Amino acid sequence: MHIERPDGSRIIVIVNIAPLKDDQGEITGAINCFYDVTQRKEAEEALRQSVTERRRAEETLRENEAQLRLANEKLESVVQKRTASLRHLSAKLMRSQDEEHRRIARNLHDSLGQHLTSVKLHLESLRRSAAPNKDEVLSAALESVEQSIAETRTLSSLLHPPLLDEVGFASAARWYTDEFAKRSGIKVKLDLPERVDDHLPELERIALFRILQESLTNVHRHSGSSAVEISLKASEQQAVFTVRDFGRGMPTELIQGSERNGDRFGVGLSGMQERVNDLGGTFEIQSGGIGTAIIVCIPLA
Repeated sequence: MHIERPDGSRIIVIVNIAPLKDDQGEITGAINCFYDVTQRKEAEEALRQSVTERRRAEETLRENEAQLRLANEKLESVVQKRTASLRHLSAKLMRSQDEEHRRIARNLHDSLGQHLTSVKLHLESLRRSAAPNKDEVLSAALESVEQSIAETRTLSSLLHPPLLDEVGFASAARWYTDEFAKRSGIKVKLDLPERVDDHLPELERIALFRILQESLTNVHRHSGSSAVEISLKASEQQAVFTVRDFGRGMPTELIQGSERNGDRFGVGLSGMQERVNDLGGTFEIQSGGIGTAIIVCIPLA
């Protein structure tokens, strides 16, 4: 029981009551004994609380261990998928490089090689000939030389446009889209902010230009669109780059799902995504009944 002391404090006591008897055995009174067990009860309560807290801590530890095992399993699964994706992408990139090398070699042989062969034939004819048509032969040779120079510049620019290093992304993008429109017949609308290169570091400029190249290649090969719109919004914090066509769109099964890797996307889209991931950005594909949009967001801060 609890009793209150004269000083106002409360204590816990145990009361023992024993009867008081006389010589004849009759009860004449009672003896009351009070035992202060406050400290013992407080110690027992503290022990119970300690046991309870220990049990709770053990339960929390078991839950944390279970969550840690689950997180490790998920992480291991992600790492395995990522590794498989990178291996698959690497194989695709090597095949893509081989195809690109073959294409460049074919262009050099079929176009530049023919121009140079024509120059050689004209010069040999000029050396042997005594006819008055030397001026015509020389003009034809000079024209072949000019075509060779133009072809060499085109191939060099497609591999890495010098404008990108000399005057920045905006000029290189305008040059490339103009050339693309001439070659493909697809109308290109290019929307770039003023002084955009003030916000773009070198790696970001290269990444955006490669994404521009690959996106326009996909538009030409797959979309069937007659027009494409390209826009870039850049600030000190981020750059948002969008390439939108108005063609047949992409199949839904290629876009849906949380996993986007080399198995689901082609090597071009996977390469774009890898570039964006390396820069800490986001890569998104939007495609409905009409058209497809590639939206890239790259942090610049």
